[in-house]
Amino acid sequence: MYSVREYADLFINREGIHEMPVNVKKIAKSKGYIIKSYSKGAALIQTLGLTAHASCFDSFSCRYEGKCYIFLADDIDGQSEQRLIGHELGHLEMHMSEDPGRVLIGYDDDEEAMWRLEREADEFGALIRAPLALLYVMGVSTISDIAEAADVERKDAIILSQSLVSYRAALKSASRQLGEYRQQRRAHLRREGAKMASKIMGVAVVTITVCLGLACLIASVVAGQRAPELLLDDFGQTSSAVESVADSAPESSTSDDPAPGSNPVSEQPQDQPPTVNNDSPAASSQAQASAVERVPSTTHQPQTHYTQPQQPAAPSSSAPTYTPPASSIAPPVSSSATEIVIPTKPKEPYINITPYTRYYWTGGGTKYHLFEDCYHIRDSLYQLESGLLSDAQAARKDGLCADCARRNNKNK
Repeated sequence: MYSVREYADLFINREGIHEMPVNVKKIAKSKGYIIKSYSKGAALIQTLGLTAHASCFDSFSCRYEGKCYIFLADDIDGQSEQRLIGHELGHLEMHMSEDPGRVLIGYDDDEEAMWRLEREADEFGALIRAPLALLYVMGVSTISDIAEAADVERKDAIILSQSLVSYRAALKSASRQLGEYRQQRRAHLRREGAKMASKIMGVAVVTITVCLGLACLIASVVAGQRAPELLLDDFGQTSSAVESVADSAPESSTSDDPAPGSNPVSEQPQDQPPTVNNDSPAASSQAQASAVERVPSTTHQPQTHYTQPQQPAAPSSSAPTYTPPASSIAPPVSSSATEIVIPTKPKEPYINITPYTRYYWTGGGTKYHLFEDCYHIRDSLYQLESGLLSDAQAARKDGLCADCARRNNKNK
């Protein structure tokens, strides 16, 4: 149920009232209401049996054969005419009964209820003739200034002054709430940004770690395949050097020196092959020098008998193999590496529109909504209402919000 101010705000927004003074008579005629004086509408008043009622009131409104009538007393000035029409517009906008058999609008047999209806109609008429938003923008505050700016009577100016005070307080409260909402929204955005940056950093760290692990693993595998070949090459070069030293060693002789002038003859066993001597002293010297660089030098004692030259070692199946250190082999990358899962927003369910579908609306708009968090009503200063389609139509909502319809269609 709306308050009188909310009804007035809806009427002002719907009729596009944005300047003062307001011609409520013109607005009433544009809405299809028929305005007659008592003298011109006497026949209809007599037909409806409201002659006694007209003698007690300066104005009244009724409904007959689907049309709404506003009857005014004769001989009233322009300001009183505007006040009475605004009063009857309040009855038509707020107190229209759904009972088709009820003729009078805004009338009740109970005296207390009748007084409440009249007070609400007076407040409605004053609010539409002098919108509070216009008074606030103009900076009008005193009763006399309000009466002059809006061309209203003093008793209406008093009602407007009281409403203007509460309007300023509501604006101040709404401004404070809006400031708090903006601060909370900025803090929320900062928190969300920090969470997103943390997730991105975590993904980056995991990616870099995996890449470095793969690089180390590949390097270790390549090094493990190349190192045994290098060791085998070095081992072959050492064996060749040892053979060269053995081949270039001087032949052994007996312990007695040969006599001068005699030709020394070496006795060789018959079962051993003769020792092959290099004819070139230079080649022998080079071979000895190369052998000295590769193998540590040792003292050779003269031998008293013939020694068999050393044969090169046959390749053995037990040749040393290179085993990479355990620390250089990176652990294999597990296929069950931890995955970073970024949660996604769940999809909204599709709302199947039925006669029992609940709708949402506020006093500041003309549409009803499927979603309570629709941005048209989410930050509204008016109270959020909800109900069935009949409730929304009773609140004078003329259609479904287009944004809510598109949003619901996306959820199919």
